[in-house]
Amino acid sequence: MIKSILVIAPRPTLARELQNRAHERGRDWSMHHVRSGVEGLVFLRQRLCDAVICEQDAGNISGVKFLDEMQTRHPQMLRFLVANLADSRAAATLVGCTHQILPAGAQVHSVEYALDRAFQLAVWLPSDHAMKLMGSIKNIPSPPSTYFQMVKELQSPLSSMDSVGQIISRDPAVSAKLLQLANSSLLGLQLQVSSIPEALMYLGMETTKSLVLLAHAFSHFEGKASPGMPVDALWKHSFKVGRRAQLIGESEQCSSDEAGTIFTADLLHDFGKLLLAANLPSKVRESIVLAKEKGLPMWEAERQVFGTDHAEVGGCLLGIWGLPRSILESVALHHQPVQFEEMDGRTVAIVHCADVITSSFAPSVPDVTAARLDLAFLGAAGFGDRFEIWDGSCREEWAARAA
Repeated sequence: MIKSILVIAPRPTLARELQNRAHERGRDWSMHHVRSGVEGLVFLRQRLCDAVICEQDAGNISGVKFLDEMQTRHPQMLRFLVANLADSRAAATLVGCTHQILPAGAQVHSVEYALDRAFQLAVWLPSDHAMKLMGSIKNIPSPPSTYFQMVKELQSPLSSMDSVGQIISRDPAVSAKLLQLANSSLLGLQLQVSSIPEALMYLGMETTKSLVLLAHAFSHFEGKASPGMPVDALWKHSFKVGRRAQLIGESEQCSSDEAGTIFTADLLHDFGKLLLAANLPSKVRESIVLAKEKGLPMWEAERQVFGTDHAEVGGCLLGIWGLPRSILESVALHHQPVQFEEMDGRTVAIVHCADVITSSFAPSVPDVTAARLDLAFLGAAGFGDRFEIWDGSCREEWAARAA
């Protein structure tokens, strides 16, 4: 069946590039282009499309408002917003947005991949409970503009460690948190890092990118009270899970891109806990009491109280931020990966197992029980015989650190 896709942008470049790639790869995609949201409304009254890609500035109507209208009129239509996430003011306007976000300047193959996965429905989608909850909470960190500025800079042939360091240094909160993280004993550096250029040199660009995301996320809630949810304890747990995920990725000989995705997802996997605690503290307290009384994992208690859990809420936020779907899916499904429809989900499997292994040493804040291993998913995904190997590698590393 031919898939009809409308691109709303001042220039037809993206529509043409997508059409060319679809033709080269034998995909039945029919691309259409209009220049503004108003023209898009006229077009869609005459012909409904399977998907619409709209730039953030859609002429005399914002891209968000246009897609909000499409969500009401045509809820079955896939909606993508192209947004300049490197601009902090523009990114801040996206808080609460429920559409799939594509960073402005993304390579055409990234847009093609997002469309392809959405059409195959091999993609995680948040529940109605999660979307309703996200629409009601107000204290949400804006998308990480420093991170996207880094990504944009690294795409330039003229980029350097100095130019990337200057971008990070312009964000005092992220810079301070990044240095704190770099000097944490959990990261394993055998020296004190005193400047952003030093951090880049010793950590490497991929690790630094992941830590910038963690710094942006956690610095937003630094010093803010949250019931049973100390920020420092939570990021230390995230660090430990990320380290064990790195060990598993090394044993599986993951590519550098996949290893980066796994590390980032594990650093951010529990961020939804802070988001809930900062916005709905009484409900979080209710969840904690329920978990203790019934001996439930925190995410199961949250589902009874909220109708959703911190994993799904975290995945929703990362979708608002426009992070790659592989990251947000791994975060959203780290407790229940069996919901993942693609059975080759190695990234999801490693993120899930790293959390389970770390939780077996000490449950995550404020859990009172260890995370449960999803054996059904691991078996279906072809990793049923790998967990014991991964667990053994992590325990050897734990023993070596303790020695």
